[in-house]
Amino acid sequence: AAQLARAELQQAGTAIFARIDAVRSQTAPGTVTPESIATIEKILSDGDALIASAAPGNEGLPDVLYLAGAAARTLAGCYAISGRNDEALRSYAKGADYFTRAGEQAQADDCRNRASSLEQKLTGSLDAAAAQPLASLNKPGEGDPFARIKALMDLCDIAREAGDTF
Repeated sequence: AAQLARAELQQAGTAIFARIDAVRSQTAPGTVTPESIATIEKILSDGDALIASAAPGNEGLPDVLYLAGAAARTLAGCYAISGRNDEALRSYAKGADYFTRAGEQAQADDCRNRASSLEQKLTGSLDAAAAQPLASLNKPGEGDPFARIKALMDLCDIAREAGDTF
């Protein structure tokens, strides 16, 4: 019975969140539309209803929460592109919550870092924006080489935003 409930929840979640594919090409700068935002909002609303209806111990719940987190992060990016920054920050927080509940700490941290980056862009605090990438570069011998590359790319973005050339 538990396996059946898991499979049914995963199927329902996949069906809901697969609808994002119809607007995936409308989530980048210059392509976001009010309609694509409304579509993702509706998907998240349907996903929230599914999550609320699931039994707490359902083993398929983490998968659905992960999909909801990804959709919330995508929606936050669309909001930010559209200048709807308060909504973007709330959606990043919601995405972080979904990912945390799904047990996906790295994804939750990504949402929090994106929210922090947006806040810093809005306040113009370039020193604060550089603090996290610099801290990650100063950790000796830590694992993933792509994390180092990402930190360097983040620092380049900060320098570009400041108008620095080097």
